[in-house]
Amino acid sequence: MYEALLTECNLLDRCCADLVYAEDFAENRAVVETREEFGVIDRTGREVIPSVYNMIAYHLAESRFEVRLGATTADFDYTGRQLTEFTGTPNENEKERV
Repeated sequence: MYEALLTECNLLDRCCADLVYAEDFAENRAVVETREEFGVIDRTGREVIPSVYNMIAYHLAESRFEVRLGATTADFDYTGRQLTEFTGTPNENEKERV
């Protein structure tokens, strides 16, 4: 499924060598899963939110992404700008990765 979506935008070869899954584009953004983690790309293949997070959910009504890193979460806007600090209880591995 994701191959058809990304082929339509000619992104498969340009940005996504490690891609394993992609959601449908919403507001020209798609949550993608790579071999590493989750991130967000735009229709040009540019990484809006790097693929370093454990989970990303898009809240269309608010045009915001909820991003999880270990046991912590933060909100990012449509442009990839972090809106809130990560809150929760991080373990040592997540602290080192950010």
